[in-house]
Amino acid sequence: SRPATLLHGAGQSARGGAVLQRTLIAVELGLSVVLLVGAGLLARTLQRITDVDPGFHAEHLIVDLPSFPHVVARDSTVTQAFQAEIVPRLAAIPGVIGVTAADAPPFSGRSSSSIVQPERETAGGGGARDAAPQRDAQQRVTIPGYFAAIGIRLQSGRDFSEADRMGAPFVAIVSNSLAQRDFPNEPALGKRLKYQGEWRTIVGVVDDVHFQQLSKDVQPTIYTPVAQRRGAWVLSLLVRTASDPGLVAPQIRKVVGQLAPPATSQRIETMSTMVSRSFAEERYRALLVSLFGIIAAILAAVGIYGVTVRAVSRRTRELAIRSALGASARSIATTVMAGTTIGGAIGVGVGLVAARISTHLLAPFLFGISATDGATYVAIFALLGCVTLGASCVPAVRAARADVAGVLHGE
Repeated sequence: SRPATLLHGAGQSARGGAVLQRTLIAVELGLSVVLLVGAGLLARTLQRITDVDPGFHAEHLIVDLPSFPHVVARDSTVTQAFQAEIVPRLAAIPGVIGVTAADAPPFSGRSSSSIVQPERETAGGGGARDAAPQRDAQQRVTIPGYFAAIGIRLQSGRDFSEADRMGAPFVAIVSNSLAQRDFPNEPALGKRLKYQGEWRTIVGVVDDVHFQQLSKDVQPTIYTPVAQRRGAWVLSLLVRTASDPGLVAPQIRKVVGQLAPPATSQRIETMSTMVSRSFAEERYRALLVSLFGIIAAILAAVGIYGVTVRAVSRRTRELAIRSALGASARSIATTVMAGTTIGGAIGVGVGLVAARISTHLLAPFLFGISATDGATYVAIFALLGCVTLGASCVPAVRAARADVAGVLHGE
């Protein structure tokens, strides 16, 4: 009965320490869960954003935003002559495989909208037509070859041509979203819409394009040829290269500066950089929260290890007596890890509930996933489970290999 009495007394003295151990582990893991779930949701949001198709090919595409003196920029004859000369000059640069121009390239920060008014057949039929309600649309001015050069797919119809100029019938190309919105259940090709006070015939329908942010819905867009727009238009240049765009950028700047009137390249950037910058805020937010989450997980692992070592030292006498009574090393290790695992399970469970309650604050910053994304929660649960087991494994093994004779020498 003497060993049983010793085991009972040792167990009583260690019971209070086990409760404290589980409480500390639960608190550490609970805080880690909240941070890691937030980090996981934001990281998956960033992944979903980068997976969005912008609607064109951003690779190996340089955007040049030339700038003229104010007096020159207001002269339509001068600006049109510059644009007519610059395109073939840039196309002649070695390594350039395509050149085009537009007033507001995607992700350039330039954007404007206008009212469009589709023409529809009247209810009475008979070929009579009237104007439908006006709606807003993004507006873009381009030159022929724009869509092929930057990789926007032409769904139907044709691109602009050199024949689309003043004196010819006014034409427009519309995005798929505008075609579906203003001409539901019928092909938009060949239809007319009123834009900038003039009726224009739709000669083409193209894919939708993200102009500002990949995380935002595409907007209905109307494209018109610069040759059919009144006034002076200083268009941005878009140059497609066969290899590294950085090798071609200095030559572009040089060619632009050589033409008359003198123009300066206000900003030359690759389109990939511009697209990447559009979700810089999401990237920063995900990295910041992920950093805090990783630090919390590391601190939790260190804390669990320390708490487990402390708990083992308090239970040394109890574990030695168990070993003396015939408990195997595996049983001793399991006993040690059980206390840590129970505390970890409580902490993870409470943390998941707290994370579920708090993640509604992240909802406005999420894209493509919900705040209750199951895969994220399962991944965090598995990660912290591994952290808990790993941090408690070393103390448990040491406890199983303890010198039983030395511990019980004084008993």
